[in-house]
Amino acid sequence: MHTYSIYYRKDLPLDGKGLVIVREAFSWFALLIPLLWGLWYRLWLFLLLYLAISFFLQTVLEALPLSGELMFLMALGSCLIVAFAAPFIRSWTYERAGYQELEPVLAGSRQEAERAVLEYLKEVRKTDQELSQREEDLYGRQVTGKDDDYSY
Repeated sequence: MHTYSIYYRKDLPLDGKGLVIVREAFSWFALLIPLLWGLWYRLWLFLLLYLAISFFLQTVLEALPLSGELMFLMALGSCLIVAFAAPFIRSWTYERAGYQELEPVLAGSRQEAERAVLEYLKEVRKTDQELSQREEDLYGRQVTGKDDDYSY
């Protein structure tokens, strides 16, 4: 079973823009190619920060008398940090974009998580419609002031 975070925006359709599913796990793609990972998920702020930090560290490390192996290990370490933080980076980006995080979902696959979320949203919409109907019934009626309007 895997844990998925669900991000939802009411003003967008549920075709991948209004409903986003993020698997909470280590990202091999982010480990191997962090820049392409950021481009793939359109994480522009992450890309800018990653490039700035990378160039800064590269400049500082080249000024120090370090071996090539140590510099490789430091680059690998930065990629490991990105790979472990990948779901949090994506979550932070979606929250900044106005998405609302729903409850986490435990599912065997992404398709199962999507199915569970769509069932949940269908129930929520049904409940919202029932509540709006009740409010309309409650506040939509006019009070006539007759004695039979009140029951004791």
